[in-house]
Amino acid sequence: MAETRAKRVKASEELKLFPFAGEPLEEYKDFVRQLQEHLRSKCGKVVDHLVPREDRKALLNLFQYHVNNVGNPDGKCRYGLATRGIELSLLNTLFDTLHLNPYGLKYKGLVDPESSFGYFTLGHQEAAIWALKAARTRMQSHGFNVPHVVDDGANTPVRSAATLVDMTVCVDVHACPCDVPAEVCKCSIVYCPLLPPHATDAVFDRIRSRIRALREQYGERCYVHLQASNFGDLLAFGEDYNILLPNSNKYLMFPPLPGTKFDTSKLFFVDSISLSASNSSECSVFSGVLLTTSATQKEFNSATVAYIDAEDSTVVGSANGHLLLIDHYFYTRFPPQSVHSASQATDLEEAVEYLRVHHLSSAQRQVYLSLNEYMALVKRHSMGYPANHLWSDRELDDLFLLLIQHKMLRNMENPVLFDWVDLRLSVSKTSKGEAYVEKFRREIVQFFEELFFPHDVPGTFHGFVTTGGTEGNYAGLMVAHRELGPDAMLFLTSETHYSVSKGAAIFNLPTVQVLTSSEVTGAMDPDDLRFKILANRKKNPNLKVVVNVNIASTLKGSIDNLRDIHNVLDACDVATSDRWLHCDGALQGPMLPFCDDPAEVVPFILAHDDPRYVPINSIAISGHKFLGAPFPCGVCLLRSAPIVKTLVVPRLAQLDSLISPLLTPAGSPGAVSPVDVEVVAPACASAGIATSTTIPDDKAAAVAAAAGGRDASKEDSSTQVTGVSMSVKANAVPATVSVVAAETAEVASSSIPPSPSSPRLLSVQPSTSQAQQRRVQRAVKHPARYIREYLQQFGSITTGSRNDYLIVVIWKRIKQLGMGGLKQYAQHCFQLAAQGAELINAARADTGIRAQVNPHSNIILLRPAVSVAVAELFNLPITQDLGSMSHIDVLPHVTLADIEQLVEAMKRYPPTV
Repeated sequence: MAETRAKRVKASEELKLFPFAGEPLEEYKDFVRQLQEHLRSKCGKVVDHLVPREDRKALLNLFQYHVNNVGNPDGKCRYGLATRGIELSLLNTLFDTLHLNPYGLKYKGLVDPESSFGYFTLGHQEAAIWALKAARTRMQSHGFNVPHVVDDGANTPVRSAATLVDMTVCVDVHACPCDVPAEVCKCSIVYCPLLPPHATDAVFDRIRSRIRALREQYGERCYVHLQASNFGDLLAFGEDYNILLPNSNKYLMFPPLPGTKFDTSKLFFVDSISLSASNSSECSVFSGVLLTTSATQKEFNSATVAYIDAEDSTVVGSANGHLLLIDHYFYTRFPPQSVHSASQATDLEEAVEYLRVHHLSSAQRQVYLSLNEYMALVKRHSMGYPANHLWSDRELDDLFLLLIQHKMLRNMENPVLFDWVDLRLSVSKTSKGEAYVEKFRREIVQFFEELFFPHDVPGTFHGFVTTGGTEGNYAGLMVAHRELGPDAMLFLTSETHYSVSKGAAIFNLPTVQVLTSSEVTGAMDPDDLRFKILANRKKNPNLKVVVNVNIASTLKGSIDNLRDIHNVLDACDVATSDRWLHCDGALQGPMLPFCDDPAEVVPFILAHDDPRYVPINSIAISGHKFLGAPFPCGVCLLRSAPIVKTLVVPRLAQLDSLISPLLTPAGSPGAVSPVDVEVVAPACASAGIATSTTIPDDKAAAVAAAAGGRDASKEDSSTQVTGVSMSVKANAVPATVSVVAAETAEVASSSIPPSPSSPRLLSVQPSTSQAQQRRVQRAVKHPARYIREYLQQFGSITTGSRNDYLIVVIWKRIKQLGMGGLKQYAQHCFQLAAQGAELINAARADTGIRAQVNPHSNIILLRPAVSVAVAELFNLPITQDLGSMSHIDVLPHVTLADIEQLVEAMKRYPPTV
């Protein structure tokens, strides 16, 4: 017995890191070298001062730990390694600077509805989805119709968000969609103005006038979501008032009479704000912040869920804690009030001096050093959060330094020096001219297509890298809903990850909860599934069925039997074209093809002529769980056939109103002008759509003039900007507008709302920004790209922008592991979970805790839950909503010796239940 035990411990401890070497390492080195050279060629010696050497070690060490901010930033969810204290501190700094109330302010023990709420997002589109969902809930709860979305004609993140959440974009904000009298009208709107970068006071006044006019017309049926591209503009726009509260500012239509209440329909205020510093299409990572009130947060309620006894009112769920740390570093080093100084620098020497003056104090730097110490301790003992800590990414330090430098440049908000610098990772090319990140993405998709669908024709599935398993689930649900239509209904169990029900609420997909066959296993009950399908078909004979299949759940390791589900759908005569099977394999997806009986658990890996084969439509996995990436990420695979119809075509139709002004003959009503092109071209270029539109010859001069400020058909121009020479071949501008979607980026347009009497929505002032002119010129200069390229580079579903750094990290992991490494790691986890359960049950008399492992699972369930002391030491969750329970996630970094230490701790600190 002792000999067997010794062999088990030795086997567990022999699981080591796989080296990153050979051709992949050389490709990576070339990839990073090109990026470094490109950045230095554009920014010169500014690069050396973006992150001083004394700060680099403290910041880069943080990337050796998995940081995942799950849930709201109030710190209540302590599951996993997070930086919520830093997030909350940074939020309150922003709230204070913008004259907003503090986060979660309480009055008599209750959260004041006028207190502020917010969280860090991945860009304008994510914030727009949040706002539209909150607005829809508010309006429907008051008995109003689903609101129409109104923007200023070039707000692509809002239009994309409206498509995702099934809301209509309305062009004319003053024409009510119905003809009934105003006093009985049930129509409502969501107005989404966009503050143009570095706008004038006159522009701000027009936006305020528009908001006041809409509040007066629609009253409580109007929701306003404001987008700002930089902090300075938002601060100036607010003019030292809390613009989230109607009674706190001076923008009254007329003063109220003494003793009367304020008429909120006649005040200037907004309901939510999206601030995104990464406002350029030429960046490979986006981030931003959503700002609103606690009252508005509650109106997101049907998509707010409790997870590990804490609330999550965010869209993406798992947030990238490292991006937050970079923002925290930036605003610690450069207080928000001083960022405006950075935006005013006119040459590189001035920028360098600004960077020299602002540096961390020893006490400020110690915050990051202490955080490193804490993270090292948690990483060593963590066994309850599903993140594989058996990895080291010191080879990626150069890439992570570039990430910090890129975000620093974007946060400085300088339109002259840095806005035009191309910070996309796609500037680094292979010897064949292909962008390295596209090559990496393609190899990731091929790897997982081979893992999950080895007998399908290559290319049957389209894949992309996501911000995590949540976004992968969103993609599966959204495409299913668009493919099956309004009669689609989602069937899921109580064991399903909360992101699925939250996504269904956001995307307006009705849900039905199916019973589980056993509380212990948590698997879907096929008999109840059949009953629920037939019952709902009686109500709707055109019922279409979407089933979320757990493979396996993150709390219990519950696995739904795909073959049973498939047989139920057949028995209910649900046609293949009327069904969609989405597999949530966030944690164990990459592991189950290597379990003892993969044909039973994941039958989609079998040959199509095998009678046990079951086809699926989509699958989502996480990259930060079993694979061990340092921040939330994932991969989603979907059958390619419906992608064009469900994703590309709607977005093309969405942007038709932006493209059409360029096609109108000169002199006709609505004809394009140089000013209009300045709005339309960059909006289209950053919209995430690849298409080509021919412009009449008489429009080419106008387009080129808008791009370069002169008749481009007659001359070239060469502009010297702060020591960086950039030659522009203006006569190379073709008579073609290329709506380029190289990176599915955020909108960078400068649309300004006209006065209420203006017949056109696109009405702007000529911009003097040379960076803006260059962006417009690039938008109209490049040749068209095909829909296939759009599919290949299809980025983020919910954020509208792709984080290419995630691609590099996942690519590195699969190159290190390969299929052989995945198999070794997976089998280690399955075997050790069984051994660990035996060890814990052997000590049950001393601990009072029983252990259990579901079939084909790496999760050890512990009942009752461990004590708080043990939970904190080993980072284990304690859940009461599922019955008193904890669990151990046996991942490659866990050894039998770790479980033995846990058993000793449970003996010392037994549960109190």
